[in-house]
Formats: sequence, structure tokens, C-alpha cells
Amino acid sequence: MHIFKIFIIVIVAVQLFGQSNKIIIDDVDTLSVNTYDEVSTKLDSLLSNSDNIGEYFRLSQINSDSLITYKRKSINVTLDTIIFNNNEIRISILNQIFKPLINSKPTIETTKIFKEIVKSTPFIKKNSEIFF
Repeated sequence: MHIFKIFIIVIVAVQLFGQSNKIIIDDVDTLSVNTYDEVSTKLDSLLSNSDNIGEYFRLSQINSDSLITYKRKSINVTLDTIIFNNNEIRISILNQIFKPLINSKPTIETTKIFKEIVKSTPFIKKNSEIFF
């Protein structure tokens, strides 16, 4: 009877606290999740904090019920469209000024080029911003 009570306590504890699942990304980053629903939430969070727009994750292997491995992948995404929110300067002029941005790789490189253009062009407002 005593062993049965211990067995029940162990079963209840496992059900209440669950088993933590380990997510390994590129053999470096390790995330812990309590449910499989949290996996996509954690991976989405990593992607939204990344500077690379073309980044994604590919399932690499499942070693057990609690160990999942993903590989971080990336495709080369370049800036191909610029939308201006400005009525003071002709669009054709803006297109010529910001032409170096086309085919740049978002976001770090593009932001750097954008800041240089704004800084070196006197008639563009210094508080201009770029959004991706």
C-alpha cells in the first residue's frame, strides 16, 4: 500500500509539472519548453528578434520525446521596393537618391546606407525613418 501511494504521488507530480522539452538550434542555442505548442512561439520570437529577414528554421532531428534539433537557415533576401511617404519631393528624385538601397540586404546594411543618404542629403529631413 505504501509503494502505491508513492507511485500515485510521482504520477501526479509528472502530470502537474510536466516534462520540459529541449530545443537545440544549430548545436548552440538551447530552449526549454513545457509543451509542444510553445515550440513555434519560441522560434517565432527568435525570428522576430533577428536582423535577417530571410532567416528560417528547419527541423533537423528528433532524438527523443524531449529533445528536438533545428538548423537555422537563411536565404538571401534583398530590398526590391521602396515606398515613399513624402509629398514635398518628386518621386523620381527620391528614386534616384535612394537607388543605392535597391538590392541591399536588409536590415543592417540597408539601415546603414539609408542613414548615410539622409545625412548627406541636405533637403531630406534628419528624422526620416526606414521600416521593414
